[in-house]
Amino acid sequence: MSGKLRTDRLEDAVNGLYAMPRSPGALKKLAAGLNYAWIDLDLATVIDKVAFLQACQQALGLPEHFGANWDALNDCIQDLSWRPAPGYVICIGRGGEFSRKSPDDFATALEIVEEAAEYWSQHEKAFIVLLDAQTRGRRKLKQVPFA
Repeated sequence: MSGKLRTDRLEDAVNGLYAMPRSPGALKKLAAGLNYAWIDLDLATVIDKVAFLQACQQALGLPEHFGANWDALNDCIQDLSWRPAPGYVICIGRGGEFSRKSPDDFATALEIVEEAAEYWSQHEKAFIVLLDAQTRGRRKLKQVPFA
């Protein structure tokens, strides 16, 4: 089904933000079987917007024309023609320092990925974002129903 990961044993997950499972290996295997791009976005050294955008550029392989600002990130992840795949799973990890030291920038980053998930739902492509416990902090996110 469009914009969803399908399994034969559990309900489908709609695009959006989810809590990363403790052991994402089964999910990674499912994504690989569907030829989805699996992207690990490690925020261990990120404490501000500039470092976050650099981490995104590296992990996502953003195109050379990426302008290193919020609008450019938004444009790039709602395009992805430079990284074609039938779907995307982005695992955001170790972002605790970023969320604590730059809470406004962290909120903007999450808003951008949520908007991208909505965009890709409208364009019938899976776009699942997983946040590890450190990154999501006290945010209540649904568990991935297929992991």
